[in-house]
Amino acid sequence: MTDVIGPMMTQFNQIDYSMIATNFVNSLISIFFFILVAIIGYIIAKITGWLWKYAAGKIKLEPFMKQHGLHDALLGWTLTGIIKFILELWIFMLFLGWAAQMSGFLFLTANIQGIINYIPDLVKGLTILVIAMLVGDYITDRIKASRVTPFAKPIGTLVEVVIVYIGVVMALPLVLPGANTIILESTFMTAVNAFFAAIAIAIGLGGAIAIGLGTKDTVRVVAKKKQKDLEKLI
Repeated sequence: MTDVIGPMMTQFNQIDYSMIATNFVNSLISIFFFILVAIIGYIIAKITGWLWKYAAGKIKLEPFMKQHGLHDALLGWTLTGIIKFILELWIFMLFLGWAAQMSGFLFLTANIQGIINYIPDLVKGLTILVIAMLVGDYITDRIKASRVTPFAKPIGTLVEVVIVYIGVVMALPLVLPGANTIILESTFMTAVNAFFAAIAIAIGLGGAIAIGLGTKDTVRVVAKKKQKDLEKLI
């Protein structure tokens, strides 16, 4: 029994408890530093977002959007809110990445750096999508308000769908890296061709009916004027 316990006690006594304690304390300090920097980054991000919101209010960005009929183009979002979200996310992730790197959390550093590198593509994609939605809404409102454009409402809706869909196809690979847009493109072209064909048929039928009704009225008027001549011939 002594032969077994003796070597075990010797190994146990050889453990460097000071090193374990030092590593434990360093880990706690790293965790505390990471949390502290993350909190500071979150506060600075929120302050930056508030400053942007204040500046947007000063330049009257949202009233300008409403004045031009664009306040409802972003599906409940506001341009001020979108920019605020991007600013806060970017600043917070920068602080988070710096905190992970300084704390020695390599597994977090790589993931956070990937998110930071992704943010510029996210901004590009959202910019394309926002511009497409604003332009589509603006043009659609002008078409629907027109009194000389036939089928103004369906044509206006189609124009908006086309513009927004193009924006989605362009923005999707940036917002979702690796996304395949081939199916979206082919489906979209098929739907657009079918819609235009339906519009052409509707216009053709409407024109034919209008011409027919117009000709009918003209024939009746002429026949009424020439009724006496026709009676003489009979």
